[in-house]
Order: sequence, then C-alpha cells, then structure tokens
Amino acid sequence: MFQTITEMAINIYGFSGKSKHRKCTECGSLFSTISNLRKHVRQKHPGKLEEVAPLIYKNKNNFKFSCEICDKNFNHERYFRFHMKSHVKPDDNIKEETGNKPSKKCPICSILLPSAAEILGHFFQEHDITISTTEMEFTSIYEFEEWLRKMEKSTQSKFVKKGTKTSRKHVKTSYFCHRSGHYSPTGNGLRCTKMKGSVKINGYCPASIKLLQLNDGVCQVHFIETHVGHSSDTNLEYLYLSKDEKQKIAAQIADNIPFDDILQGVENSMSDVALERIHLLKRKDLYNISRCFNLASGSIKYSSDALNIENWVNEMRRGNNCVLFYKPQGSVLTEKGLENKDFVLIIMTLAQCELFKKYSGGYICVDHTHGRNSQNLELHTIFIKDDANECFPCAFCISNRADKVVMLLFFSHIKEQAGIVLPKVFMSDIEDSYFEAWKEIMGDPGKWHFSSWHLELTWQSNLNEITSEELQVLIYNQLRNLQEEENSEVFQTKINDFCELICNNSETKEFAKFFIDNFLKSYKSWANSYKTPTEIKSNIHLEQMHDAIKYIYLDENHSKSLEESLSAIMFLVRDKFTDKLALINEGKLWQPEDIVSRHKASLFLDPNSVIPSEDGWKVPYEKNNTMCFIQEINPECTCHLNCSYCNICIHKYCCSCVDSTIKWNICKHIHLLVSWMKGEDSDDGTLENSDEDLEENNEVIIIHTDGLENNGRVEVIVKKPSKRTLVTLLNEEKEELKKQFCSLVNSIDTTTQLEKVKKMMSPIYQCCNTKELSKKRMIRKRNVK
Repeated sequence: MFQTITEMAINIYGFSGKSKHRKCTECGSLFSTISNLRKHVRQKHPGKLEEVAPLIYKNKNNFKFSCEICDKNFNHERYFRFHMKSHVKPDDNIKEETGNKPSKKCPICSILLPSAAEILGHFFQEHDITISTTEMEFTSIYEFEEWLRKMEKSTQSKFVKKGTKTSRKHVKTSYFCHRSGHYSPTGNGLRCTKMKGSVKINGYCPASIKLLQLNDGVCQVHFIETHVGHSSDTNLEYLYLSKDEKQKIAAQIADNIPFDDILQGVENSMSDVALERIHLLKRKDLYNISRCFNLASGSIKYSSDALNIENWVNEMRRGNNCVLFYKPQGSVLTEKGLENKDFVLIIMTLAQCELFKKYSGGYICVDHTHGRNSQNLELHTIFIKDDANECFPCAFCISNRADKVVMLLFFSHIKEQAGIVLPKVFMSDIEDSYFEAWKEIMGDPGKWHFSSWHLELTWQSNLNEITSEELQVLIYNQLRNLQEEENSEVFQTKINDFCELICNNSETKEFAKFFIDNFLKSYKSWANSYKTPTEIKSNIHLEQMHDAIKYIYLDENHSKSLEESLSAIMFLVRDKFTDKLALINEGKLWQPEDIVSRHKASLFLDPNSVIPSEDGWKVPYEKNNTMCFIQEINPECTCHLNCSYCNICIHKYCCSCVDSTIKWNICKHIHLLVSWMKGEDSDDGTLENSDEDLEENNEVIIIHTDGLENNGRVEVIVKKPSKRTLVTLLNEEKEELKKQFCSLVNSIDTTTQLEKVKKMMSPIYQCCNTKELSKKRMIRKRNVK
C-alpha cells in the first residue's frame, strides 16, 4: 500500500518524484512525459497499456475533489471551485458520452443541448417547430440597414450585434434576437424586478442574421426569421426606442419644445390598430434622452391654432369615425324632439367602445359638467370602472340641453355602437332624466345610486336658504351622519328623528319639504348602509374622475371655447388610454414594494382582532377607533398583481380603509385577515375538544412520551384546574368587573361623556360575539365545500 502518489509513481514507472524521465518496464526506454510513454506502449507493447503506464492521476481515490462532469481531479478546493464555474449543469436527457459542454437551453422544455444545430433539430422533432431561413443579397450596407429597420418595425423585434470577424475576402457580422439568452441580475438586489420581468427569456431563440460584407460592397445575408419562446404580440413591452426615434425626440427637446407637448404629439399619432413602442413614451424616457444627448433642460411654450369644429367633425368621419352623431345649431331638424337652436355632438372612439363592452357590466356613471365653455354647453360623460380600479370615460355628449330627449338620443347611439348593457349599479345625479332614459333604451339596471358630489352640491345649495348659520351646520352634520351610517336599522331610526326635527322647526320647513320630496323615498340610493364597500369605493373613484375633468382638463378658472373644450376631453381620453397601456405593457403604475411594506406592517397587528360578520370581516382601524369592513369580491382572480407571501391578488378582497379604497393597495388589514384565516384553517379542534375527554373533577393529566418508560425516566405530570375551579374564578372576575363598570357609569355627569362610553362599548359587544360568528362561518365553509 502506497502512502503518496509519488511512491506509486516510483514503483510503477521506476523514477523519483523529481525526475523528468518515465521508464518503460518492458524494454527500458525512457520518456519525458506519461503521454509519450503511453503512446510507446500502444505501438510496441499492445495489450499492456494499463499494466505498464496506468493513468494514476485519473484515480479519484487519490484526490480530495473530483469533477463529476469531466472526471478531472483536484487536491486544492480553490482550483476545484474555479473549474466548476466553467460547467453548466447538464440535463438528464443529455448523453454524457458527448463530452461537450451544454450551452443552448430550450425555452419551452428547458432541456440543455451543446450546439445550435442540435437545438434546432430538437425544435423540429420534439415541438414540431419549423425553422424558416432566407438567403438575401443587397448591393450595399445602407440597403441592408434599411431592410433591417423595416423588418424590426413590422415584426416588433430587435436584433443586436454580437460580433464581427474580418478576413481578406469579407467581413462577417452576427446579429441575434435581443430576447435570447439568460437573465443575469446585477447590483445588490435592493430594487424589485418589474412586473413584466426580464427582457431575456432564459433560453435560446434561433432568430438570427449572418451578414457577409464582401470587398466589392455586396452584402450576403442568411436570415433565420423564426422566433421561439416569445411572440410578436408580447414583444412590444420589451422593445427599446430605435436610434431614429431617439434622434427625432432629441431634436424636439433641442428646439425647447415642452415635454408635455412632445408627449401630446406622440399620443395624437396613436392608432387604434397599429400600436408601436413610441406610443409608450413616458416623461422618464424624455429625461433619459435629454441626458444621453447632453441637452439643456430649459424649454419654452408654444401655441397652435385651434381647429374649427366643423372641420374636426368632417376629418373624424373620414378617419376613425369617432363621431356618432352631430347636429350644429341652426341646422335642419333631423331628430325627433330637437329644435333648430339645439346643439348635439356625441363622441365615442373604437378604443372607448371596446372598454365599454368589456367593463360595463359592473358600474356605470353618467355625469354632467356645465359652465366650462363660452357657449354654456353641457358635457355629459359615461364612465366605467376597469379591472385596475381606474375610471375611464367611454362616451361624451356635448349639448345645450340635459333633458330626457337628448339623453334618449345619446343612449340610443351608444346602444347601436356597443349593444345592450345591463350594469349592476347605475350612478347619476338626483334628476331622473338620466335613469329614465337609460331604463327605456337599455333596460332596468340592478341599482340606482346618486353620485356623492352632486348630492353634496344639492344639499349645500338648499341649506343656504336657512337663515341661521348655526342651524345650517347642524342640519348638514346630521345629513352627513345619515349618509355615512353603516347599520340599516340605526339609519331608519335616525332618519325618522331627522324628519321630525326639520318638520317641527319653522326655519327648516322649506328644506323639510325639499328633503321629503327628493330623498326620503329614495334613501337606498344615497345611504351607505344600503351599499356594499365596493360600491362606496367606486363612488370615490368616480368623483375623482369628475374633479379631474372639471378642474384640470376643462380648467376651472378659464372659460374655454368649444374647440378648446373638445380638444381637452380628447386629451383626457388619450391620457387615460396611455395610462392603461402602460399598466398592461410596462407595469409601472403599480409598485410591488407597497404590498410588501403592507405585509410587513400586518405582522405587528393582532390576528385575534379579526371579527367575522354576515357579509365579510371587521378589523379595528387604529387611526379613529372604528372598524374597517373587508369583503371578498373576486375569489377566482389569479392575476400577477399579488402578494407572494399571502398568495392573494389585489382584486380578491376590498377594505373600507383609505389604503385600499383610494390608493388601490392590498392594505395591512387584508394581510391580517389572510393570516387569521390560515390560522383558523390549521386549527383541527383538538384544544376545544380536549376538555370533553376528561372527567369533570379530573385535575391531573399524565403525558406519556415514546421511549421514556424503557429508559427508566419519570413521566411528566401536569396539574390542571378542574372545570369547577375555572367557573368560580370566572364568576369572581365578572363580579369585580361589574363593580368597576358601575362605578364608571355612576361617574358620568354629561351627555357627551355618555355618548363616548356608548361608542366605546360598541366594539366590546362585537368582540364578545367573535367565537359564535367564527363557528357559523366555519360551518358555512364546510357546507359550501
């Protein structure tokens, strides 16, 4: 038995460890290397290779580290680690006898193959994908570059230059699909990856271009046009602005054109059919281009002449025809009920129509804005709420009238364009012209709600008729209290008391008549106690859209002309549509860091504070000592806007807190609810049934552990108080609590203190009923399953 490799070499080869000669034991010849000795043995002494010159360095038992891929052996860990980095982990389907390092990964089945030729054959044999190739020839490099630009634009792809080889006869250049390859993260991992993910598909895309530029200028091209692992429909979000597009934008920035005007110009060129990467241009892209071209940040404003409304309508009718109906003032009467002095313009683009068809089954709001143009025309807008919880304007009607005749005309043209629509909730102001016209054209919707902003305006205008300012404030506060009351039974009591109050006061009799005629019978249309949290949440977002149109796009402090107002609402559509595209293609309107931070914040909350209710759950809201209401609205949604820890998406639950209602986020209360539900599902009832298996007076529990008796150990004995003892202790604590509570009630001197105590008692009653409601909910879940 040899202790070292040197001893083995001396015995086998007949040389010392420091000698440079290897000796053949058959004929005595000397050689400088083992490979020369082995070559000699193969030629002169065949059949005795392993006996005369064995490869002792291939014996794994003589080394500390061995490579399982190429059978190389190492004694130093540093060299072994460096060697292993040169390998890619092979797939089980790769034959080990090939000896080649696998470098091409299939993006469909993730198999690794050593060469491009083998993976092209794999695409055809395993996935039935035919690779299309084309041979072309161009007279010059400029002709080739022009073809490359057009091809990339038509196929929504990008080819990047990988390398160039120069020889005497030609210059060879290789281009590959920019999505081919593997994602290699850089940095310290502090930034979250975008929702769309990396540009790389983590696989091999065969699309490529081989360019041979001959000495006479002729370009020969071998083009593989088949893409694998991605499609042209999803490539748009992963493309970059082309060099020509960047230069064009840089020229505009150099001319001191404002960024807003550049963005508006890009949005004006947007088509409903062909969408290009330039249409996803953002302000951040402008700053990046300005920095790359070293341009100054200053800019000057410029103005352009407004188009005449007649020319605009004619142009739209020749183009995408977004004008559904147009009747100018003074024209011949063409529709029933319209006079010669009436003006009606109905607008709905193809993109608006598609969104209206897709999302009109939920919430529809018909709103009007008046006094924002010099002709005193009113703007009527139909809003919908999409899956991103954003409000989108889907149709416009500009007219000098707001009665049922114009609304019938408006809704009839919408019906011709988009078909019959039956929403769950129809929202408008307190005037019944919108609702009656919609019901006559489309059918009776599920619910009719008053828009909160028009309700507020109507109350304020009629409260001004009350002479006493203190009485105005009192009546207004009670109206708001009625609207925000969540309990329907309490609401009925409060509204009866309110009607009695305003009817018995001589100063509020006129307001009482107005309130009873317009709001008493229709209380379900404006009281929150008859609305779900989702419906209240939608009302808030629709109000934000109303304010954006009224105070931003139509400019509160400026009376616009009709042409300016029309241009403003079209800018609104472009902005909303661009934001929608950005959310779909780039995912920049939603930040995953927000959901992660809310999940971390929920870890500091108590899961036992969750209280089940009939329609959802209640969680204490720490800011104003109230309860947040959580409701499950879309349990089957599996979108990518989710929390990876809780495994829920942003559409599954909604909470009445500001973070969920306004900011559209998975708030910490929803994270807390999910944690509580996971704990509830994991409870198997052992703790609840443990007392039933014991006798009533049993005070000792013996815990047996496997193997303790065989080892001679003493069993663990835990004393447990009997049920009688527990009941006695409970009664004593209840008596003590009664004394403290009676002392507190006796110390109350004013009505204000009494109201505060009542308010504090409300969540206590709910907490006491938690166990009962939890059992009912568990029974309901089992019955459903």
